Amino acid sequence: MHCKTQWSLKKTLIIGLVLPTVFALDILVMPLDQYLWGKELTASGFFSSPWYVQVVHWALVILGWGTVGISLIHQIYSKDKDSLILEFSSFSKSSKGIVVAIILGIALALGELILFSSSFPQFVHEYNSFVSHHGTMAFLPSLFQNIYYIAESILIVLYIAIMQRVFDVLTKKTTLPWGGITLFFTWGLFHIPKGWDVTIWLAFFCLASGILFTRFSKQWWPVFIIVWLNFFI
Repeated sequence: MHCKTQWSLKKTLIIGLVLPTVFALDILVMPLDQYLWGKELTASGFFSSPWYVQVVHWALVILGWGTVGISLIHQIYSKDKDSLILEFSSFSKSSKGIVVAIILGIALALGELILFSSSFPQFVHEYNSFVSHHGTMAFLPSLFQNIYYIAESILIVLYIAIMQRVFDVLTKKTTLPWGGITLFFTWGLFHIPKGWDVTIWLAFFCLASGILFTRFSKQWWPVFIIVWLNFFI
């Protein structure tokens, strides 16, 4: 008897609908920040607060995102035997997609630099900002922020993969980047308060990530790298 190893459409859809609320954990932790630190949260904003305020905040978010991410990866890896949701190819087998992801990631970063006069590379600018606020302790918030980016990148790839599968089944149009499209209308729209120019740029980023996912047979590494580069450079 053939053992059923695939996720049902219902389960995949439910997880896809719940995941955007997991992204919101970053915001949901803020009342706890206020409870824990009170006046130590400076009026000028989170990034001007003491280094330990930032580290605890990011540690809590990383714990939540990491728990969800690892659980979903385990379930997909053990159940998705035919790689209908996500292909966990080795780094070497994904090499062509990785090269394209790096090129696209750098191109998007340069586009952001030109359009918004943003800093390049981003991680250097952010580290220097930590140094200006925290001196010799800058390495700790910088470390936790970058782990936070990795955790967020993992969730984004999982969301793209899950929603791609949902709409592949519902529409039968498997070449369209459904994962990237739905990413924009959830995670992307969370960024509207940052301005319409940022939101429009994120539309291109989400679409590029979705296309990369479908073009390279739902491989993990190419999409993870382009998403992570969006935060890193």
